Amino acid sequence: AYSKHLIKTSQEDLQAWSLSKGDPVKGLITVLGRFKDLACTVAVSKYQGFKRVEDINMLGELRYLPEVTLKGLAEVSWALTGMSHLDTFSKVELTADLTVRRLIGQVLQS
Repeated sequence: AYSKHLIKTSQEDLQAWSLSKGDPVKGLITVLGRFKDLACTVAVSKYQGFKRVEDINMLGELRYLPEVTLKGLAEVSWALTGMSHLDTFSKVELTADLTVRRLIGQVLQS
């Protein structure tokens, strides 16, 4: 229930996305805000024992975003759940790299 609440798209989310169109920096800020929501949702769902299918269903709340952005959000969020064997520095480094390549780069090129 918490995961569904966290990822639910609000009117403010839709309005922020609408206002950011045409401005890559605003778009990036908007996408990174939703990344925070999705990353938390994926982490909670993994902790609760849900499978990737449930995570994919949660992406439905983000369908207003371009497909390439949605794929980047999903890739980075799911990658975070597979880092438990890494030390903290490696997690931060890998997360930063993935975020730049799959989110920031994609949004700024749009």
